[in-house]
Amino acid sequence: MPWLETVPVEQRARFIDDHWLGLYDMTELCARYAISRKTGYKWLARYDAGGRPALQDRSRAPHTCPHKIAAPVEALLVAARRQHPDWGPEKLVQWLEPRHPAVTWPAISTAGDLLARHGLVQKRRRRRPNPHPGVVPPTTAAPNDLWATEDGPDRFGVSVQFLEAGAQRMRQATAAHLGRPLAILIDGEVVAAPVVRSEIGHAAVISGDFTRADAERIADGIGVH
Repeated sequence: MPWLETVPVEQRARFIDDHWLGLYDMTELCARYAISRKTGYKWLARYDAGGRPALQDRSRAPHTCPHKIAAPVEALLVAARRQHPDWGPEKLVQWLEPRHPAVTWPAISTAGDLLARHGLVQKRRRRRPNPHPGVVPPTTAAPNDLWATEDGPDRFGVSVQFLEAGAQRMRQATAAHLGRPLAILIDGEVVAAPVVRSEIGHAAVISGDFTRADAERIADGIGVH
């Protein structure tokens, strides 16, 4: 059995026609059209106010927006920006607040969006971050090739970069000792024994409960510059 297809505007028009025929009371008529009595009375009111054109679909957009900036507030912000074109939204709001204490001012981000809509904010080109010249770009070829440290403000790590020959030896050594600690000796003293979590190639990070002095000592001892 095919689906029963109806056009809402045509359904409302037929409802009005059946109502004027007087063959059914309001309760039965609404039941035949599978609508509530409230909707039925609403259709009748729309027809009485504007005829058949009033039965067309209406926009579902809200009539009012409680979060919209009031027109007087918008005018004050725009005028202040044009008076001080170098000021940002935060400074503009701070400057206007004591001069208009009875006004409820929008959030700084909302004021910035308003200025952008009026073309009073020039979009700046995004700058690319400049990494430190000593940072080694991470290269990965398989899962778990890259590990991150969760060092806090009082914890430090040591970033190590190996030349080709050293990288090859380190890769062989770490591949054979995955999951085991790797002792780091300086002047015959074990200063750290991090666990080998993955095969190490050209770069690695030695992390642990290190202070700045500990990290600097390890870096100096293994020749990291």
